[in-house]
Amino acid sequence: MSETRFGFPMGVWNAIVVEAQEILVACAKNRETITYSELSRQIKTAHVPYHRYKMVGLLDEVDSGAYAKASSSLATLVVRKSDGLPGGGYFSNKFPEGTPIEDLRAYWQTEFEQTCADWQD
Repeated sequence: MSETRFGFPMGVWNAIVVEAQEILVACAKNRETITYSELSRQIKTAHVPYHRYKMVGLLDEVDSGAYAKASSSLATLVVRKSDGLPGGGYFSNKFPEGTPIEDLRAYWQTEFEQTCADWQD
C-alpha cells in the first residue's frame, strides 16, 4: 500500500505543497495576503478544501519545507475573508483564548511585515 498524506498519494501531496509555497512566495513578494478559499482555488494539482484539516496540514508543511525561512511564516499571509486575519489555529500556540482582537491584529501585522521583508529580492 502506498504512503499517503491527508488522503493524497505522497507524490501528489508533495506537488501540492510546492505549488502552495510558490503561490505564497509570490504573495509575500507582492506584499499581499490571500484568503484560505482563494489559496484553495489557485492550487491546481488537486483540490484542497479551505475549511478542512487538510489546509492546516498544508500550511504547516509549507512552513517547514524547502521555502521555509526561519524568521517568518508564509502561513501568515493566509487570512479569513471575514476579518483579514489568519484563523484561530495560527494564534492558538501564541496567545490564550480570549485575547483581544487588537492584540492579535498587532501581532499579525508585525509577522506580515517580517514575512514580506524576508521575501523581497
